Amino acid sequence: MRLTALAWRGLAARTLRTILTVAGIALGVAVVAGTLIASQAATEAVQRAARELLGHAELRVRAFDDAGFTPRAVSLMRQLPGVLNAAAVAEKRGASVETAPGPDEQVFTMLILGVDPGDEQHI
Repeated sequence: MRLTALAWRGLAARTLRTILTVAGIALGVAVVAGTLIASQAATEAVQRAARELLGHAELRVRAFDDAGFTPRAVSLMRQLPGVLNAAAVAEKRGASVETAPGPDEQVFTMLILGVDPGDEQHI
């Protein structure tokens, strides 16, 4: 007797167990595939949001001091090897903005960004 015939006979004899096993494997594969798809979608959404905020910048440098970088520091960063363009960005969290009161009321915190118009043309 061939091994495949024995296996098929065992599967046919226990149909409920066979169906549950196949369903469990299919569910496991579906969960893994769904997780990978959701992870990829979340990664792309974060990258898209970063591109909208930062352009196609590959590196963002932040000053430790609230006053930011001096013009000399920005100039030195532009001269670093591999730096094609650099621009100073002023960033400030603004006041909260609210929608009309009611059950669908939402509160947003404004993020105000400023870029020197001369630098923005190059970026």
